[in-house]
Amino acid sequence: MRSAAEIRFRLRQRLASYLFFRFPPRPRLTAPWPLALPDAAYPTVSAAELGPLGEAILAHRFPLLGVEIETGPEIRWRRDYLHGQETGLDYFFRIPYLDFAQAGDHKIIWELNRHAHLAVLARLWRDRREARYRDELARQLDSWLVANPFHRGINWASALEVAFRALNWLWVWQWAGPDLPAGLRARFLTALWQHGLHLEYNLSYYFSPNTHLWGEALALHALGTLFPSWPRAAAWRRLGRRVVLDCALSMLRPDGSYFEQSSYYHVYAVDFLAFHHALEPLPAAALDRLYRARIFLDALLGPPRRLPLIGDDDGGRLFHPYGPREEFGRASLEALASLGPLPPRPLVQVFPDAGLAVIEDPGEDPGGPDGAQILFDAGPFGSGTAGHSHADMLAVLIRRGEEEILIDPGTYTYITDPVERHRFRSTPAHNTIRAAETEQADPAGPFRWRNPPVPRLEAPLVEPGSVTLAGEFSRLGLTFHRRLLWDRPAQRLTITDTVTADSPGPHTLEQFWHLGSEEARSRFSFDPRTVAAPEPAFAWRSRAFGHREPAPCWVTRWEGRLPVALTTVIQL
Repeated sequence: MRSAAEIRFRLRQRLASYLFFRFPPRPRLTAPWPLALPDAAYPTVSAAELGPLGEAILAHRFPLLGVEIETGPEIRWRRDYLHGQETGLDYFFRIPYLDFAQAGDHKIIWELNRHAHLAVLARLWRDRREARYRDELARQLDSWLVANPFHRGINWASALEVAFRALNWLWVWQWAGPDLPAGLRARFLTALWQHGLHLEYNLSYYFSPNTHLWGEALALHALGTLFPSWPRAAAWRRLGRRVVLDCALSMLRPDGSYFEQSSYYHVYAVDFLAFHHALEPLPAAALDRLYRARIFLDALLGPPRRLPLIGDDDGGRLFHPYGPREEFGRASLEALASLGPLPPRPLVQVFPDAGLAVIEDPGEDPGGPDGAQILFDAGPFGSGTAGHSHADMLAVLIRRGEEEILIDPGTYTYITDPVERHRFRSTPAHNTIRAAETEQADPAGPFRWRNPPVPRLEAPLVEPGSVTLAGEFSRLGLTFHRRLLWDRPAQRLTITDTVTADSPGPHTLEQFWHLGSEEARSRFSFDPRTVAAPEPAFAWRSRAFGHREPAPCWVTRWEGRLPVALTTVIQL
């Protein structure tokens, strides 16, 4: 049931949005240049990467998420080029963007319309002063402004997408604004102000009070801060600041982890707060959360400095969403160098709010390339409906240097294919155990889980030569307890799954082990007294949203009466 405050907010939102749709405000604006926008707030990008990317953009070949689309000479900004659907210019509240049959995959459309590629063209113009970059930038901006009038069409249907576009437009103005044609420059500034007005009345307090709300407030504060003479600027700055700080303290938990149980969305949170800090220094409480979030991200990246894809991966990024997704966290840490050096990572780190424990063993060569990293996820589903969480309780991820041994398969899709959406976030897609044909929680649509259990992560036991981690949860009358024993001298991990039940059975249990390579199979051995012959199988993995590829796995099955203890040994 909606509260009185929500009803008032939605009435105000709908009334204001409809009035703006019918009578679009178009103030004539001037803007400062350059902006008080430090270049360090944009990820470091090498010339070797930027040049080829610019050539592709000039040719209208756009790398989006895990795919590349080619639009031809005319860019149809409301078209899903992968599936052929396109929506019209109706009032944005009437656009059925979540209906794949009518609108196509809105993520493909929106990723292009975030205009990260326009920031690339602006950067190349600034660095190389080649007219082709400026001219293409001007052509695409003009085309977009004509095709997407204020509050008309799918590209106004999500306030977060409006925010991301506005943030990328800040870099366009910073790097190329004065060099745009005068008439286009005036239209561009008016449209940027309209983005701020849209955000003021459409913050996602009730629709998606997560990264949506945070990113929207971030853009609103940036617009109010960087364009102080604009109408509403002071109000935008105050409102955006208040919401950003509220999000920092409510969405980043005391251990530094992000509340949706997604490592990829954790990078968003770090980038949001770091960018805000670059524009206006954080107060002590929020700065402490940022510092802790930085430590959590550092632990996730480990020795190879690659992000494990725990929970949903949406394929995007605050700025410059190009290149391997697993490497995005590196620039996030670099942007926080001003906070001082990171503390050395110890052998064991525990993040109790996330329910995550990390073992990082450098082996015989501290600081060398062959250290082992073991992540044990005994954490809960995320807050609320757990929309970006996966059924990965008691999952284990393992890397030895650059080699992936046990992986998380990623996300692949949100709404394009409901079967694949469920497959990638289901229990069998993760390195855990289940009773046959059951899930760790009840799926209820692409962004909802019901009846998730509450897991428990035990305190680690660190002894000379070994580390023990353990966690458990109960579901449908069964209790699953997983114990990890890391033998440091032998570089061997022993995993013991003990399952008990209200009723002894018979029961069927399944274990899933998703491998980074076919060669990783040889690292596993199974106890023949309790585990039937393991089945070499193949599943899927997604390294970037929209892309999937086959990946090897082991599947083991056990049938009988409980309790039972199943043992797996992995030689690292």
